[in-house]
Amino acid sequence: MKGVERRERKYVEVVADFSEDGRVTPLVIVWDDGRRFPIDRVVDGRWAANMKLGGRGYRYTVMVGGRERLLWRDENRWYVEMKVPDGGPALLSQEDIARGADDAVWRFTPA
Repeated sequence: MKGVERRERKYVEVVADFSEDGRVTPLVIVWDDGRRFPIDRVVDGRWAANMKLGGRGYRYTVMVGGRERLLWRDENRWYVEMKVPDGGPALLSQEDIARGADDAVWRFTPA
């Protein structure tokens, strides 16, 4: 259906701080190609239902590159929501990356 945005989970590596009292603070998001996105600030963290993708997890609202993003922790895995173009693949191919294409959700410069 045209005009309807589809999303899916993209599992990522996260560098995080684990405090003595059990709090987990994400510090850096690491993309599967090695790019690192430092988290400027954690705005909020809470248990929540993911209404777009289904399921439940701990949702962090974070600032990355001056933009607000959602980062999810689902048991022991971390993920972000990826926009999927109509009729297109969910993730960019290596050819797309080589051409300079970028995912619209994550358009900022990694560290």
